[in-house]
Parts: sequence; structure tokens; C-alpha cells
Amino acid sequence: MGKAQFKPIHALMWNGGRQHERTTLQRRTTLRDEEGWARDVILEDLSLSGFKMESDERLIPGQLILIGLEGVGARSAKVMWSRDDQAGCRFTRPITQSEMDTTLTASVVIETNFAFSRAPVGQKAPDAPEQEGLSARRRLAIILVAGTVFWGIAIAIGLAIRALVLPLL
Repeated sequence: MGKAQFKPIHALMWNGGRQHERTTLQRRTTLRDEEGWARDVILEDLSLSGFKMESDERLIPGQLILIGLEGVGARSAKVMWSRDDQAGCRFTRPITQSEMDTTLTASVVIETNFAFSRAPVGQKAPDAPEQEGLSARRRLAIILVAGTVFWGIAIAIGLAIRALVLPLL
């Protein structure tokens, strides 16, 4: 009779279906939803296959997002679950160990608040400075006048060259 095979105690515990070990972060980052809205979130933990985060706005399971990983850039992910202000997400393509290491050792260069970074179509962004500019009609007039002047100069140069070259022939 053969020896009984024993698994380590941690292998017998439920791992929540996770494929990779998670590392606790508690780091601010930026999330962008499918419509391009940006918001600040807190990345609570991270693994090669996904992450848990805290957000002021509830996310919807199945929703596709982009999450900023420091030193690596934005990576796409899918919201797997959401409860109150927390959500668990899975990367659409797992990050590499190198990307994980870069993110874990990167430091924040600039922190900002993206709460109102994009206004709905047809609306002015909140707190956007008033821009006084030229009307479309005036811009078109300037372009037409500048084009006419340019072509006038080009034709005058062509005529001058012609006048200088023709006597030599």
C-alpha cells in the first residue's frame, strides 16, 4: 500500500477561485469607465490576474474599465463583483510578473482629482474657464484671407522667376 499524499493546509483552504497571490497596496490610482469618465479609486490589492479596489461610485459587474498601474500604464479589466464601495476586477489579459514588480515599486509622481474630468456630450465641463474666441465665421474669413495672401505671394515669386529666366533663354 502506498503512502498517503497530504496537501499543505493552505492548499486545502478556499482561495476564492484566485489563480495568483494578491499583494496589499492601498494606493490611489485612476479608473476610466467605458464612456471615458475618469475617477480616483484606491487599489486595495493586486495580483497578476486582477485586483480589488475602493471607489466612491458603485461599479456594475460585467462592466469593462481601464485601471492605471503606476509605471506600467492603463490596463483593461472587467468588474467581477461589486459591494457598496468595493469591487473585484479581473484583467482582460493578465499582467506580467515584470509589470507587477514595476507597479509595486513605482511611486506616485502627481496626484490629482479626476472627479469631473469629462462633461456629458453637449454640456460644458463644471468649473471650466470661459473661453472667449473667434466665431466660426471669423475663423473661416481669416483662413481664406491667409490662403489668398499665400497664393498671391507664391504667384508673384513665380512671375518674378519667369521674368528673370525668360531673357536668359
